[in-house]
Amino acid sequence: MVTPLDEAGRIDKQSLKKMLDLYIDARTIPFILGTTGEAASLSADQRQSMAEAAMGITAGRSLVYTGIFDTCFENILKQAETYAGYGINIFVAHLPAYYPLTPLQIEKYFEHLADRLPGALIIYNIPATTKISIPLEIINDLSNHDNIVGLKDSERSIARIEQLTKMFSGRHDFALFSGWTNKSAFALKSGFDGIVPSTANLIPHRFYELYEAAGGGDKALAEKIQTEVDPVADFHQKDRVLSDSIVLLKLMMHIIGLCGPTVMPPLRRFTPEEEHTIRLSVQALGIHTGRKK
Repeated sequence: MVTPLDEAGRIDKQSLKKMLDLYIDARTIPFILGTTGEAASLSADQRQSMAEAAMGITAGRSLVYTGIFDTCFENILKQAETYAGYGINIFVAHLPAYYPLTPLQIEKYFEHLADRLPGALIIYNIPATTKISIPLEIINDLSNHDNIVGLKDSERSIARIEQLTKMFSGRHDFALFSGWTNKSAFALKSGFDGIVPSTANLIPHRFYELYEAAGGGDKALAEKIQTEVDPVADFHQKDRVLSDSIVLLKLMMHIIGLCGPTVMPPLRRFTPEEEHTIRLSVQALGIHTGRKK
């Protein structure tokens, strides 16, 4: 989920309610304070406000997956303890993006974290930001930890998707989630349990339909929906660095009335001229959230 902010950088709770109601109506599960949510750029107070408000708005209507990210291990634990007080019990964590790490250091880091969290842990593999790809054999070892329940993998590798599905075929105690939007149908057809597509911020109902089609064995329909959502995903992702993609996604959400366009430094908004051109292109895409009337 994108983190909606007002012009002063505070959590925009009115937009947050609009977004969460939309996502729950679409039968999708919110994942807050992740990469698309600018978690790395938010202050501790902003993160806390986002987590508290999200849990208050969902009010038991949905699970809420929540990112816990910091270069300091104790700060991560403090985040988790605070969020647990709001009722959050599923945490998503990637490696701290600073030191190069050996496979053994990676394994011990997640084990130590899982041992101390007040809830379940989903490992998050995202080399685009951490600059480290978690080795498959380490993921396999970690999957046997009682408190590690799944993997969100955003590495763009077909071979890796195929290897992961082979490794965990038949395992019902460890879930696989793909963060590669354009390969959502492929990942689900291969055997992944779920998808975490940033473009679902705009059209959550379409990705739920894709998920249902793939889960129901209708591979042709899943592929058809994938081709229909790809132009929207490509508009904010293709040939763009991640930082620009997030800015553009939030602007697109602003254009269709979901939240404001404010982003946190080091991200920056486009110029007024650029935003005008983008607005025309977004209108031409004909994006519709699918919100129930």
